[in-house]
Amino acid sequence: MLVAASALKIPAQGRGICEDTQDNQLVYNDGPTSDQTAGIGAEFESAMFVLKNSDCSLQDTNAAKKSLIEGRKGRNWELTADSTGGAGELNAEYILDGRTIKVGSEDVAKAGKAIAADLIEWAPWRKPSPRTLNIDNNNCNPWDIHMSVNQKAEELPWFPQITVPMPLEALYSLLKENAQDHDKKNILDGSNFRYPHNVVLVKQAYFQSRPNDIDHQKFTDDVLAFCTLVLSYTKATTLKLKPDQSPKLFTAFMPRAEFNTLFQIVRSKLPGDLISLFNTLACYNTDLSSGGDGQVK
Repeated sequence: MLVAASALKIPAQGRGICEDTQDNQLVYNDGPTSDQTAGIGAEFESAMFVLKNSDCSLQDTNAAKKSLIEGRKGRNWELTADSTGGAGELNAEYILDGRTIKVGSEDVAKAGKAIAADLIEWAPWRKPSPRTLNIDNNNCNPWDIHMSVNQKAEELPWFPQITVPMPLEALYSLLKENAQDHDKKNILDGSNFRYPHNVVLVKQAYFQSRPNDIDHQKFTDDVLAFCTLVLSYTKATTLKLKPDQSPKLFTAFMPRAEFNTLFQIVRSKLPGDLISLFNTLACYNTDLSSGGDGQVK
């Protein structure tokens, strides 16, 4: 599966890892590699690197999404525009190409170093007026840069997301780390600044009443990971969402494969009615306040 984790804020001189959602994989440059080996892709978005054009329609604004800014690109990376949901406003976003960067090749670190160097050398908001940028094939050019001229490129915060194929068992290891310690965890876990405690960590003890006559001792980490994702997303729907928002905004992990596909991986281990099963699992919670693996209540 491809899994997602929304991540830390990092400055240009730092390094971080995380991830995104399923829509338009090839547009996001994180689809499969040409030889189907494991790739790793990234997006680095800054809410402070803002481009505005008050005369641009919503349609033309959205058309700019993932288009190159000033043609800036290099080996395995490019700088693109990202829509924010409103007309006439965009954020800048560096993309590392997960179709060409292989896991373990160190190319992702090289590309990350390259985009940091590009930003620090370029820093277009510090140039004399007019402080504008053009977006490839966009009807609204030029776009005004809305950022302090004194902003240091090295201190500009970025929100990274990393896309990588990951077995459910490995995902469960990260889910446990994320739930157990929000301050000291693997950087792959990421952070969710909107709702940092929303991982509903499912453990074997959640099945102690034998729902669907399932022996809880037979559950493996792949099943626990699937159930954790489903419950985390389900309980996130109880939070206040806008009409166009998804529960993914309140979770640190976002699978790029939809849940029906994920279910096929563990279907043989989850007999019976799923609604009935999750109605039972939803009655439990894992109390991590005492540390360790937590206590199921």
